[in-house]
Amino acid sequence: AYNSALVGLHQPKLNIVIIANATYHRFGELEVFFNSMLYFRTCPIHMHLITDTLTYTQLEGFIKDFHPNVQHFDMQHYPETESLKYHFSNFSTGWKHQQAFWKLPLELYFTDLDKVVVMDFDLIFLGDICQFNKQFSHFSDDAAVGMAPEM
Repeated sequence: AYNSALVGLHQPKLNIVIIANATYHRFGELEVFFNSMLYFRTCPIHMHLITDTLTYTQLEGFIKDFHPNVQHFDMQHYPETESLKYHFSNFSTGWKHQQAFWKLPLELYFTDLDKVVVMDFDLIFLGDICQFNKQFSHFSDDAAVGMAPEM
């Protein structure tokens, strides 16, 4: 269920980047992630989703089916780039191209985001993801990496 009473438009929009290939057995984890995130959040969210087309289509359907009244939430899809996948499949390291592809630096995708929270999606939010905005105040403007306790 979506708790629309919690969302306050006076709060800054939170940009979230998710890099996910959640097909088959991992899609349930992504559903739990989105359910708990949408339930507890108190700010508008813009989701940047780097994923394959199948996962994006499944997630889009899931949100429409289980969160039909969600407000102040939008999602932008950044599909896998076939030209990059070709190069990763030629690595002699034995890694599959998907494993390397999901570890690309975010700067290749987003040149306009100055604050990014990176997390795995196999978690359940027990509180408001919008609290991450407050964590950024603990770091200087030129900080490249910041670590904060799990909330």
